[in-house]
Amino acid sequence: FTSNQSFTAVQLLFSLLPLTLFLSFALSTLLLALAAAFAFALFWIGVASLFLVPTLFITSSFAALCWGASVGGFVFVRKLYHYAPAGSQQGK
Repeated sequence: FTSNQSFTAVQLLFSLLPLTLFLSFALSTLLLALAAAFAFALFWIGVASLFLVPTLFITSSFAALCWGASVGGFVFVRKLYHYAPAGSQQGK
């Protein structure tokens, strides 16, 4: 039993440093990849925003213009309707 314990202790002693170095390398590589992916996505989201914001401004302005024209047309036609005669008979 003692020889098995000492063998395990020696194996752990000699393999602990390479295992620790490998785990730190793997974790740092993973963190670097995640940071690079986040920066890449953030950059392209910023580029897309340069197109999205002016497009939204133009379409919102056009929508407000169409809505204003529709409301103005409705008010104008309603005023004209009030001036129209109530009923007209043909032939008289």
